[in-house]
Amino acid sequence: MGHSRKVKARNGSDGARARTERLREKIGELTVERQAIEAAPVDQETAVAALRRRVDALAAQYEPRVRNFMGSGVPDWPLFDARDLERFIAWLCGKQLKEALQDALAKCYEAAPLALSPADKVAQLAELDAKLLELEVEEEQLVRQLEHEGIDIGRRPDADLEVVLDVM
Repeated sequence: MGHSRKVKARNGSDGARARTERLREKIGELTVERQAIEAAPVDQETAVAALRRRVDALAAQYEPRVRNFMGSGVPDWPLFDARDLERFIAWLCGKQLKEALQDALAKCYEAAPLALSPADKVAQLAELDAKLLELEVEEEQLVRQLEHEGIDIGRRPDADLEVVLDVM
């Protein structure tokens, strides 16, 4: 009779080990997916809007030195300071600059594997975080079960400390 209990316990432990390994694989996969989402560029529409705002902001910062022509004699040159070149170009030909930069940006997005709106990124990360938390709690419960049975399976080096300390 004692032998059959050990066999059952070992079989249960083997099942818990296998489930723990499957959970760890899934946690690893979701972690990689989370990293990809974090690294994903914003969607093209958001990037274009930011680009247009930047060019408009630069143009608004430029004030042409036309007062130089109001005085008598030869006006002071130059009309703009080299440090103002970026603002001057945005002021002088903002529409063309936006179009050219937008075209260049579109070419970058042709090669972008994944681009997300800020709202989509936040939503996807929240969904993944919830899944990861659920899996990590389940993993910690299995680790504790195995420890209770005298089996040290160890914890992942990147285990969530809050989960390890909070799971009862």
